[in-house]
Amino acid sequence: MAAPVFALLLVALTPAFGGPICNLEREAAEKKAFLRMKGLEIIDDAQVNREIYLHYQLKEAPKEFTPAWLREHPNPYKDPEMSTLRAPADLTADNAASPLVKHYYFHSDQVKVVALQAAMDSTVQFSNGGTGFIVSKNGHIVTAAHVLRELLNQPRDASIAYHGVTVPLSDAKILYPKDPSGRLENDVAVLEVKKLGWQRPLEFSPTMPKAGTPVFSIGYPQILARFNGPWLSAGTVDCGQVTPADKIVADAESNSGDSGGPLVNIDGQVLGVASFGTSAGFTVSGVYASGTLVQKILADLGIR
Repeated sequence: MAAPVFALLLVALTPAFGGPICNLEREAAEKKAFLRMKGLEIIDDAQVNREIYLHYQLKEAPKEFTPAWLREHPNPYKDPEMSTLRAPADLTADNAASPLVKHYYFHSDQVKVVALQAAMDSTVQFSNGGTGFIVSKNGHIVTAAHVLRELLNQPRDASIAYHGVTVPLSDAKILYPKDPSGRLENDVAVLEVKKLGWQRPLEFSPTMPKAGTPVFSIGYPQILARFNGPWLSAGTVDCGQVTPADKIVADAESNSGDSGGPLVNIDGQVLGVASFGTSAGFTVSGVYASGTLVQKILADLGIR
């Protein structure tokens, strides 16, 4: 029985030069499955990802993210206890859409795309490790409902931090949900923090992203808590899973602490809110409450 499966996988792995990102994602997943079937251990998902893209001779691949370059220039930020790495080079307008920059975290000082820099500047960090972002000049903040619930259960000193400014949670007004401790209709929460009203708010994308679209998740992952954030990770909208209009699935890195952070496009416009991560085959996908759902909630609250 092994021979037919082997043949089918070889057909699946036949190079499709210049094919769309979604096709390459499927090829990478099939290559990984094939290697496991042969009894070979997959040590690094990101390495499999990079190799498959190089195998397809990805045009204009950023050299700093290729396996050959990384072998000659070891990443100084590699941590054997981490499943993800700080990126070995900057994120720029030239490489931001390349699949080779996926599965890394970029520190704010490594992000050279102005719109993405601005998006990172509009995020806040909660004292329980969660993330949020400013959506109005009146200090309205969006985060995940489960982040807010955990924050309310914090014994004491629950707070919101923004670029050195710390605001006690007691100074924030919870606008949504009405009962954070009760049954939640979705994983979205809205707070009003007037002390942060002077900050630049994020704008929402007018359209839902298509499958394979490059996206960027911003947050304060706890695995990098010893470094000052925020951090950004690149990914693409899931190619195989059909999701309802109130959810988006993307494979940008999503770890504890990223919840409540924004998922944005290359223009820094909000597409969704990080809800949770789930291991789904080839990579870890994050589930995001869609920007469409969030905008409806804000509109119902009279926030424009």
